[in-house]
Amino acid sequence: CDYFTGDVCMDDVSCFGYKSCYYAKIDTIVHGCNGTYACYKAAYDGGFIGEVYNSCLGNTTCSEAARYGGSITEIVNGCHGVQACEYAAESDGKIDGIQDSCVGYKACYSAAYNGGSTANISNSCNDISSCFYTAAYGGTIGDILNSCDSNSCNDISSCFYTAAYGGTIGDILNSCDDTDACSHAGACKNTTEPEQCASNITEILDSCVGEEACVRVAFDGRIVEGIDNACNNVMACFEAGLEGDISTGIKDCCNMEDECANITEATLPDECVMASSSAPTESTPMPSQFPSSAPSTSNEPSPMPSGFPSTMPSELPSFEPSKEPSPMPSEFPTATTVPSKSPTAAPSKIPTAAPSKSPTAAPRTTKQPTAKPSMSPIVQGVPAGKAGKTKTGKSATISKAAKRTFTTIKRTRGHAADAASHLSDKLPFTSGSDEQRT
Repeated sequence: CDYFTGDVCMDDVSCFGYKSCYYAKIDTIVHGCNGTYACYKAAYDGGFIGEVYNSCLGNTTCSEAARYGGSITEIVNGCHGVQACEYAAESDGKIDGIQDSCVGYKACYSAAYNGGSTANISNSCNDISSCFYTAAYGGTIGDILNSCDSNSCNDISSCFYTAAYGGTIGDILNSCDDTDACSHAGACKNTTEPEQCASNITEILDSCVGEEACVRVAFDGRIVEGIDNACNNVMACFEAGLEGDISTGIKDCCNMEDECANITEATLPDECVMASSSAPTESTPMPSQFPSSAPSTSNEPSPMPSGFPSTMPSELPSFEPSKEPSPMPSEFPTATTVPSKSPTAAPSKIPTAAPSKSPTAAPRTTKQPTAKPSMSPIVQGVPAGKAGKTKTGKSATISKAAKRTFTTIKRTRGHAADAASHLSDKLPFTSGSDEQRT
């Protein structure tokens, strides 16, 4: 561990072996860098390696990886075996991450070397020289996922020199699984000026499974629309695109042995052309000119309004109230619990489901007294003219109480007159008329 820079877990595994971490510069190592020269000068001289977890296990397995300005963000459960990731991303190369990959002798040896670039290598390149020099010398590959493996223990070099010397391949997904399956695919012959390389494969999806299935595909040429569910047999697309570009791509075809070897755009099988022409195209969404005759099955509202209003009500209420009142009152009460801010034009014919939260305006009172006295008393809590109409026992009780009240009033008036006469005789008035004394 002489001249090592970083943190090492004391797990009796990490940085064990002769010069295993000598001059290495790795942020964190846990259960890694075990073996002679395992991480020797890794990320040294301006390079960067973020984390190594359960990785770089074997002699010289990650030796000088990401050295001289290279970069590997993380290595997790990868780079197991002698020279498995030696020189990977060295000399300004870049690999975002290696996960569960690069297991086997020289499995990812010099991958993305000398200015090359690969996004993530995940669950891939797990055999002898399977991704040897992949994207090296200025090449570029997107993600390599579930690819570049082998179908038996003797299969090797499945993605050997893929996209090397300035070539470009998008993502490689579930593809290139067999001996030399994608060897030199998307690569260039010119090793001195990789920036002039025109080799390009947009992507390889579920394809190139079979021995030498896609060897030298688009070698100094282009397959613009990629390879999708195609070339899945022995030498099925051997050197396809070598003599010229295949702009429509190879899709859902060429799955028989030697079927599309040396093909060009002009010699593509009919099923390839049909698959390319039937591919959906993207378009800008526009509103329809007329409303549809049936509601859509989508759970989401349309992003664009229709040209005309709907003739049928929607099944769900609007999120916001309408800005203008309706011309006629509703036949049924609304389900909202919030009272209206404005009174209706005419009284409602149907009572509300809940009582009003605020009293009505001040009660209406008459300005002039009535010409004749009321023939019945006003009973508290019962409006005039209503008590007699109520056909309950309470009405009868109120009538009897009223009669007793009138009898008491008459008797009281008689007693008051007698008392006044009696007092007038007793009081010591010396002057005044009888009316004044009374």
